[in-house]
Amino acid sequence: MYGHRARIGYAGPLMCQEVIPYEFYQMVPKGVTMMMVSLDLVDMTEEEVNDSAERGIRAGKVLARMGADIVVWGGGPILIAEGLTSLEDRIAALEKEFGIPVTTTMTASANAMIKLGSKKVVSVPPHPPIPWQKTKPTTETSADALLERMAGVQVIGEKSIPAETLIELGGLDSEMSAQTGRELLAEHPEADTIYFGGPHRPIADQIDNLERERGVNVVTSLQAAIWEALRRAGVSDSIDGFGRLFREF
Repeated sequence: MYGHRARIGYAGPLMCQEVIPYEFYQMVPKGVTMMMVSLDLVDMTEEEVNDSAERGIRAGKVLARMGADIVVWGGGPILIAEGLTSLEDRIAALEKEFGIPVTTTMTASANAMIKLGSKKVVSVPPHPPIPWQKTKPTTETSADALLERMAGVQVIGEKSIPAETLIELGGLDSEMSAQTGRELLAEHPEADTIYFGGPHRPIADQIDNLERERGVNVVTSLQAAIWEALRRAGVSDSIDGFGRLFREF
């Protein structure tokens, strides 16, 4: 039976999902499936983000009814807009309502850094800040600030890849993100971890290469979300090819 080991529900923001399902099935062992719901974002306008937040709640309910073992809630801008206290409260409420574990890509990324013992992090976001978010306070709109509070790390450097919009991310070469990461590590040799936020750009095939080359931990939002979902669903396999996180924890 498909999904006989775990059925992982994922509510992702973009209307068109390409990278997430491809990289998911590269990482997970046989017997694990993904139940995916798209929340219809295209241009990441403030109106779309607010609408998708509500769609995400409905999607979680549907995934729970259909038998997901855990629900992963994606969408950095949506999660960041919640703020830390609100996000934690929302997760607790959703778990109570759905009756199954709930996590988010931000939560999983922070938990991965804690597990790896990360202290000093360089961050490669998938694109520059969304224009309408620039008018809001940094603590509400910065993934780095949220990660610092959730994981107890210090983000010492950030550099986005040269992509202006979400819709172009799936067509980029993973080497572009990896090279941006190398440049950041050269600027900040004290970093012990490099973080690639945003699960919609290719990066999975670069994780092991970067860890071997640079001697650092590599965390990506999708890798971390899959890792946390597997572990909380009871799948504890050591998985090669996608970093120390999957091999050792």
